[in-house]
Amino acid sequence: MTLRVEGAEQLKPYPGLASFTADDAEYFFGREAEIETLWKKLRRPHLLGLIGPSGAGKSSFLRAGVLPAMPQTWSSVVCHPGDAPMLSVGRALAPAFAGDTEAIRDMIRFEDPEVALGMFRRWRERHEEVLLVVDQFEELFTLNAPESQARFAELLGRLAIDADVHVLLSIRDDFLMECHRHEALRPLISDLMLLDPPVGANLRRALVQPATRCGYRFEDDALIEEMLAEVEGERGALPLLAFAAAQLWERRDRNEG
Repeated sequence: MTLRVEGAEQLKPYPGLASFTADDAEYFFGREAEIETLWKKLRRPHLLGLIGPSGAGKSSFLRAGVLPAMPQTWSSVVCHPGDAPMLSVGRALAPAFAGDTEAIRDMIRFEDPEVALGMFRRWRERHEEVLLVVDQFEELFTLNAPESQARFAELLGRLAIDADVHVLLSIRDDFLMECHRHEALRPLISDLMLLDPPVGANLRRALVQPATRCGYRFEDDALIEEMLAEVEGERGALPLLAFAAAQLWERRDRNEG
């Protein structure tokens, strides 16, 4: 990579093997059409599944693409199920009630589904629309006993129906049948958002545009084509490409201008 303009020494446009975050949104490219499609879907059903293989970049898509595009009148909460999904979503929701003594007191009993549902209803009343994003939803099945799975699944279904909350579940494709086994989650099967790794021009944008945003360019187009050819079609294309791009970024020519 060679320098086109000055002033990019502290920037890190490529996260390497880590996911993009909201702070990286300006460097997130190649998913523009899919972000628009997802927001069209979010405005209709209240329980939606974002489904894709491991390595498709679902977390980056959500945090650096979907959420930064959220309408200003909406409010969102993001969590992972972990091994205590009720506590996890309660901790994520708690900042929305900062300074509300009564709500904080109720949070102590958040593991009670009726209390949790009431808290979400109160949150919903304060905003035009609200969105709960549960990323890495497969953790519900890999880290929790069947009783905990059923209780959390039931809460999510009730949030969508009884509390008017938009619920977006991001899950690996090989766990989709686990969702189908829970009646409360079956509505998401009817209108899925499928997310494959980017290909073609979109994959090229994901590689080239972050550097361009920082005032750099790839000196050799042949290198770009070689990198793209190596990863396109692979399930782990994005992590591989992000790691290679991060290495190139660190080794870039900082003197040539």
